[in-house]
Amino acid sequence: MQKITEKPVKNAHITLREEFDDCGLLFNPDSGKICGVNFTGIWIWKHINGIRTIQDIVAGMKEEFSEIPEDIDEVVMKYIDNLAFYEFLEKN
Repeated sequence: MQKITEKPVKNAHITLREEFDDCGLLFNPDSGKICGVNFTGIWIWKHINGIRTIQDIVAGMKEEFSEIPEDIDEVVMKYIDNLAFYEFLEKN
């Protein structure tokens, strides 16, 4: 599992295709893997830049959105772990 102080970095080969209904697809052309993402997943993806820590991303969500679950730190960390597992992020 990622540490909250880690600064995730996107795999440069990944393409995000946003759909009109606040959903999207992440595609890894190297592996052929595709991941469906919702509006929140897209928001997180757009804020992963190798500079922000996971805690920075969570703090940004708390500022941006009015309804945040109490376990948002854990939810974001699990999502980022899944992105890493499916090779959408660079390996640390």
